[in-house]
Amino acid sequence: QVVFLCGYSQQLIPFVIRIRGLQNSFSFGSDALRSTLPLGFAQVEAITEAGRNTYYLSSERFVNVSPPITLDSQLFRFTTDDAEPPDPPVDPPIDPIPTPDNTEDVIVFQAEGSTVLSYEIGLENDLYGRAIYDTSGRQLQYKPASEILRSEVDLATFGTAIYYITFYFDGKVISKAFYRR
Repeated sequence: QVVFLCGYSQQLIPFVIRIRGLQNSFSFGSDALRSTLPLGFAQVEAITEAGRNTYYLSSERFVNVSPPITLDSQLFRFTTDDAEPPDPPVDPPIDPIPTPDNTEDVIVFQAEGSTVLSYEIGLENDLYGRAIYDTSGRQLQYKPASEILRSEVDLATFGTAIYYITFYFDGKVISKAFYRR
């Protein structure tokens, strides 16, 4: 008597909708609970039950030509306690299943309420520069490595939207999507 639906917003923020107490008809009434999933950006397309209270979500590969952004397809797992009457947590626990590619070459993060985007680079390749693009592929900012003094970007002049930060290394280009709140 529990149904989970999955999807993603226009900003590629994944979510699930949990509907409890279904009878013979289907509705998004007061028993429907939408929860944003703490997965980062993903084009979540499918959900399946893998046993009692265990579910898997899959995301499709997302490719944007300009700027060159690629989000690999992934598989995620979450569990619930559907046998118990209390409501589920607002954000169910999500455990990403590791993928063979090293996606931690660059980690991008932003503290809640901050206008500063911080990042950590886990590569030894020489950095040539850093750019920020909007979703239409327009370059909004570029800094050569010689002008990058800190591992952060002030986003105070950027509006609320999805952007891409792109790092140009010797032999490698890495782009990460981020959401400016």
